[in-house]
Amino acid sequence: MTSLLPVVAIVPNYNMGHSLKDLIPQLLEQDYEHVYIVDDASTDDSVAVASLFGCKRLTVVALEINRGAGSARNTGLGMLKRASIIHFLDADVSILTKNNVKTIRALPLDDNVGFVGGRIAYKRHYELPWNYGPRGSLFTALSSPLYNMVRFLNFSVLFRMFPERPIPRATLRRPGMYWVGEGNMVIRSDRLQEMGGFGAKYREHDIRPLAFYARAHSLTNWYEPGLAVTHKNINVRPGGRLFRILIVDILLSRTYGGILGWFLPMFTRWK
Repeated sequence: MTSLLPVVAIVPNYNMGHSLKDLIPQLLEQDYEHVYIVDDASTDDSVAVASLFGCKRLTVVALEINRGAGSARNTGLGMLKRASIIHFLDADVSILTKNNVKTIRALPLDDNVGFVGGRIAYKRHYELPWNYGPRGSLFTALSSPLYNMVRFLNFSVLFRMFPERPIPRATLRRPGMYWVGEGNMVIRSDRLQEMGGFGAKYREHDIRPLAFYARAHSLTNWYEPGLAVTHKNINVRPGGRLFRILIVDILLSRTYGGILGWFLPMFTRWK
C-alpha cells in the first residue's frame, strides 16, 4: 500500500537562495517525513540559506559540480534508504495547497501509474499548456491555445468547456497525461528507479525520457490539481531555452521511437 510508504520532498536548486527563504518554511509546514534540498553547485548563498533552517527533517546536500536538475533529482533519489513516495518540487515555486501529504497518500500509486503531475500556475488561472497533451502534437496544437486563452483571459463562464482534465474524484481512472511538469511531480521511488531515473544528460525537461518509458511500458501518467504551486519562472541560465528544448525533442525522438511518433502521437497510443 502506498499509504504506508513515507512521503518525502526533494528540491533541486541552482542559484535560488532568495526563493529558498520562502519555500523551505512552506515545506516544513507540510507533513513530509523528510525534505531534501539538493544544491547543484550554486554560486550564490543557497547552501548557507538552506542550512539556516536547523531541522531534523531537513537535509541539505551540496554538490561540487553543476550537472543539471535531473542529476540533482537523481542524487536525492539515491539518498533514500527505503521505498518512499517522492514529491519533486522546483526551488522557485510557492505551495498553494495545504495537506499535500494527505492528498499524495490518496493517490492510487499502487496501480499501473508512472508519475502524477500537480497543478503549475503562473497566474490565478493561467497554466502551462504542456499539461494538456503531448508537446508538439496536433492534439495539443488544436486544443491547448484555446484552453489557455480561456484561462488567461479569466472567462470563468467557459471554464467547464475546458476543465483541468481530472475525472471526478469518486472514480479511480484519471485522464492520461503524456508528461507533466517535473517542478511539481509525485512518483514512487521504486518506480522511478525502474524507469532509470531522470534523463540527466538532457538538461532541459529531463522528465521526457520518463514519458517515453511510460508510454512504451503502458504506464499511466496523470494530473492531480489538488497539488498546486505557483511558479516564479526564475531564469538562472542564459537565453535560448526554447531552442535547447527543441534540440532535446529531436534527440529524444530519435532515441525513443522515431520523430513521427513524437510529433504526431495521435498515430500511436499515448497515455
